[in-house]
Amino acid sequence: RLAAVVRLQQLKEQRERVSFSAAREAHALQNKLLGQLQSYSDEYQQLNIAGADRAVSIASLRNGSHFMANLSASIARQQQQEALAAGRMQEARRAWEQEMAKLDSLTSLLERSRAEEIRELAHSADLEAVDIWQAVALGAARRVASQRRS
Repeated sequence: RLAAVVRLQQLKEQRERVSFSAAREAHALQNKLLGQLQSYSDEYQQLNIAGADRAVSIASLRNGSHFMANLSASIARQQQQEALAAGRMQEARRAWEQEMAKLDSLTSLLERSRAEEIRELAHSADLEAVDIWQAVALGAARRVASQRRS
């Protein structure tokens, strides 16, 4: 019965491991997207700094300012998404670690149980051997006693 419980726990641990792996991949993707947005923002700002000595129209300045505001808002949203993904990843890690600890405990219990069964079988075999030896010795003693009487 304990082996069946261990097998069920292995399945739970495996499911949590897969969930953690998926959460880790989702976090990596969100982090990558955030990095891309930040990189794009940095590049755009560098282009504006490099072209600061040129004359530009007010409409171009407004468009550039509006674009940077939208880009900054996108970065802020992506930072939130990345933080949420990081939180989900940590929750999945904790769940996996808990299931792993349960599995380790149950596996250890199963190993101790099997070792105890083996010890009991060995002890039983030893007792049986002693019983046989005693029966043989008793039979031999009776034969000797009966031969002495005759």
